[in-house]
Amino acid sequence: MTGTKLERKVTDFKLVNKSADVLKSSARNLSSFLKKEVINPWSVSSDSVQVIKEENVIFEYAGQKKHNSANLLGVVVLSVLFGIILSGLGDNGKPIVDLFSCLFKVVMKIVDVVIWFSPIGIGSIIASELVAMQDIKGIAENLGLFIVTIITASIIYGLAILPAIYAILLRKNPFRLLCCVAKSLLTGIGTASR
Repeated sequence: MTGTKLERKVTDFKLVNKSADVLKSSARNLSSFLKKEVINPWSVSSDSVQVIKEENVIFEYAGQKKHNSANLLGVVVLSVLFGIILSGLGDNGKPIVDLFSCLFKVVMKIVDVVIWFSPIGIGSIIASELVAMQDIKGIAENLGLFIVTIITASIIYGLAILPAIYAILLRKNPFRLLCCVAKSLLTGIGTASR
């Protein structure tokens, strides 16, 4: 299987002043600090140190790369053939059908447990990312603008562009169609289905 290879490039840097207390403390603290941060060597003083932070990071297309992944098409074809032949066996294949039915129930119970505990894991991931952020207010503003942009674009697309295409191609009133599918649309929006 092949996929897109992206090359990471930093287009801008910013300098941030930090206290030099970290450098004066233990060697372990100094070592962990230097693993995470890049220091501007011309700015070190007894009181502070300048850390070089990556400001703008972009990913540019760098060709194709091969992925070592499972042969899913082969697994699907084999499973379909196995199921067709198993259904043709009738009563002789019933023990295997019962085995797979039991395995399905076990897997579904495991999925239920994972789903119940996933909010804790997702909350922990979000909390760790929030703690690592430098400018939470700026990121929240950008995220809010992104959400408003997506919602506005979706409304324009759903209420203007798609009805216009429907009216041009079928020469029918698109708003009658919207009235007919409104209940389904509201159900989809309310349940956040995709």
